[in-house]
Formats: sequence, structure tokens, C-alpha cells
Amino acid sequence: MIRERVIECQTAEEVVDFADKKTDSSEYPPCLLDQKEVEHILFMMGVLWQYKGEPAKEKPHALITSGKHSDGYIDLGMLCKNFPEVRLMFAYNLAWAARVRIKINWKYAWVVGADTSSTALARDVANILGAKHIKMVKITHNSGEKKQWCEIAPPEDYSQLGLQIEDVINTGLSARQVREGIRNVFPNAGFLPIMPVIVNRSDPNSPVKAIGDSIIISLLRLEMRNYGLEECPYCRVGSEAIVPKEGDNWKRLTEV
Repeated sequence: MIRERVIECQTAEEVVDFADKKTDSSEYPPCLLDQKEVEHILFMMGVLWQYKGEPAKEKPHALITSGKHSDGYIDLGMLCKNFPEVRLMFAYNLAWAARVRIKINWKYAWVVGADTSSTALARDVANILGAKHIKMVKITHNSGEKKQWCEIAPPEDYSQLGLQIEDVINTGLSARQVREGIRNVFPNAGFLPIMPVIVNRSDPNSPVKAIGDSIIISLLRLEMRNYGLEECPYCRVGSEAIVPKEGDNWKRLTEV
């Protein structure tokens, strides 16, 4: 297969056009991406930032959702929601990653991903593989804690294994909550021993290599470190911690 290279795209619009052209092709898979190409796509789409160089007072760093400080940030949920052409290209790659590893005796009937960032991505993968899509929803308990739960219409046969996919792995908490939510209702539900994800950005000092018995297979592995306030090397030199997508913070992060 002669493949055009997305690495040549220099704007988000060019990436979207490339993805639309490739996913409209009769080829399967339409475009196999290597790690360098995936990273390039994320940079061009404006959803990936990484701190460059040594900690410096004039260069801010990221304050992420968990409250920790980080030398990197990725917003795949926004990409999957707003750019269906690029999401579908990633879905084909996740489906291919699963298909080439699925053994004959591994029968699967359904595909699931976390609510809400991976919902549409899981639906695309399910359609590609000819499986049922299980949509997850969030329920807020009295404690205010959000849990992942299974939709009202589950597959008829949970004796067959499910394929779990995710857009990004940080700590693995969201992925584990998906399984907890399903097994709270269907205790015997099983999962394939692989879990394809677009990006594994778990901390290299405590990498997430598997969820349960499912080994994580990522299209891209990024090493991003998270720190508590007292241990943050950026705060130590006076660098400001900012929420990446608030106000003009993204410009402040990417233009230094």
C-alpha cells in the first residue's frame, strides 16, 4: 500500500482534509499511522503541549484536572468531539491494532469506552469491527463523586468478551471505572486481554501498562510527569501553573 504521509500537513485544516480523504477510501485500513505521525497530528490540531527545556520562571507550566502540576497536556476529548474525520482515522487504527492481535478463540460482541471523551470513538471502532457499542453514562452520587455506569440496553450476551478502548490513559482511573460500572451490573462481564488507546501519557515514574488483565496498546506513548505542589520543579523556580484551556493560557503555553 502506497501511503500519503500526514506528517506533511502543516495546519489543522490540512490534517482534517487528509483524514477525510483517507477514511473515504475503499482501502482497509485507510491509513496506518506511526507514533511520529500521531504526535504530529495532535500538535497540528492544537491539543498537545509539552514543556520545552529546563524549568524557567518566564515559562508557565500546566495545572491539570487532578489538581497536580504537569510538564504536558493533551485534550483528545475536544478533538474526538469536534473533528469526526480525524477521530475516525484514529478509530481505524485502534480497530486495526485490535484486529491483528485478536486470536480466533477470542470472541467479542461489544466495544466500550469512557464517557464522554471516548464515547464517539468507541462507537466508531464498534462500527468498523461490526460489534455492538456500549455507551457509558456518568452518574453523580450523593457524595458528588462521578462513577461510570452502563446504559439501559446492554448486549444480550455478556458471556462473550468486550473490547475496551480509550482516547488517553493518564492514571487509568477512568478506564477502571468503566469496568467497575459494567461489573456492578454484570459481574461476569469479561474483557479482551488487550486495550487499544490513542495515547498513553501515564507518568514514566509510575507507568500504566495494563487495566486489569488487558495490556494497553497505544498508538503513541508520551512521557509526561505530574507533580504535587510541594515537589513541583517548575514552581520551585517561580514558573506559574495555569489551566491550559482557560482564557489565553494556551497561547501563553505554546508561544514561549
